[in-house]
Amino acid sequence: MNQLACKEHATLLYIDSSLRSHRGHHANVCEAITSAARSQGHRVQIAISQKKTDACEGEKVFSQDVYCNMKRNPDAFVDRMRLKLASSRVSREVLPILQRTRPHAIYAHSVNAVVCEGILQAIGKAFLPGGAPFFMAEMPFPCEPSERYFYGEQLRAMFERLNGRAAAARRRSQANLLDRFAPITVNERTSDLLSQSTGVEIGVMPSPYAVRSRRGQEHKHRSTPLRIGSVGHQSEHKGFDLLPAIIESLGNQKHKIQWVIQHQDESNPATLEQLKTLQQKGFDIELVHRDLTPSDYEKLLLGLDVILLPYKPQRYQSAISGICYEGLSQGSVVIAPRHTTVGKIVHEFQPETPQFEDWTSESIAAAVRKSVENADPIGDAALAGASLYAETNGPDVYARRIMSPALQDLALIQPDRSVA
Repeated sequence: MNQLACKEHATLLYIDSSLRSHRGHHANVCEAITSAARSQGHRVQIAISQKKTDACEGEKVFSQDVYCNMKRNPDAFVDRMRLKLASSRVSREVLPILQRTRPHAIYAHSVNAVVCEGILQAIGKAFLPGGAPFFMAEMPFPCEPSERYFYGEQLRAMFERLNGRAAAARRRSQANLLDRFAPITVNERTSDLLSQSTGVEIGVMPSPYAVRSRRGQEHKHRSTPLRIGSVGHQSEHKGFDLLPAIIESLGNQKHKIQWVIQHQDESNPATLEQLKTLQQKGFDIELVHRDLTPSDYEKLLLGLDVILLPYKPQRYQSAISGICYEGLSQGSVVIAPRHTTVGKIVHEFQPETPQFEDWTSESIAAAVRKSVENADPIGDAALAGASLYAETNGPDVYARRIMSPALQDLALIQPDRSVA
């Protein structure tokens, strides 16, 4: 990058229509990326849900989150009209902040076709042809065929419309928004499936997920007892209901284990009662139900020697896991299903870590047992993997990639790009 570009700072508009609280996955990613961009000298504006809490940074913009229209089939006339109206609503909602902030770069986290197309419509209204900001949209959702969700189909229909408009613009020798638009994801498998579904190349970015602290020399010798955690939002497909059987089957280990299980109000009450019964039988189980701030959540993660992801393999053929990346970044051992995107990610940075083959308590417990019996060498390898992860991933790397096109624009000293 030339010297002029390095001296310039750009304005980033960070968009997340589903962000409404300062707690949880969306908040953690927003805080990580925007803090990194600010530390690099950029100005940052944040546009989020109208339902946001007062403690959450950002301007109230979006009336619906990204999940609202997932069930609409773009090949059905009524649904297609409703999707069109929804995109128009997004355009109206985001246009004022575009006109006011005039960003050099726009990053939209966790979008669907409705949000993406609405933002593109607003960009077309707010900026002159050829002067639009660079727009990067993260598309994280699985796109396998489903009777309930039409994520991939909606994106396919959107890109067909956009490509048609772009072709018409090229025939008239006019600039088009697709030249300033980068659809991306953070996983190669998801990228491949989305590219096949949409007929458009979906780029792959490094992972923005990382915790602010890494397990260091004080964790070189594993805890006594060894702390194994299942954290984050618990559900059936994330293996919550398998935990009691897994814990009970590992009760005779010569190595002491302390289990740390996070749960929510909506977690299966029957499973929770089983866990409490195991507590009464003498199993060392810490049940975490309190509402955690981002710093409290990171502290909880940092205290785990092993992070268990007992996920249903069928649900993670293209899906990713933020907790997986966070565990890798801090150097905890991460146990995941082998034949999944999550398992592939773990193997890249922790090739020595055992993974489970089948979605059964026996198979998962076997992987945990092997990890416990070889805690020191596997744990040392996980710490080494964290250093490797940090070289190519994390919020600092991610923010630089987001802002790079904007800095290149500034180096060219472009004229005023705003329509109004």
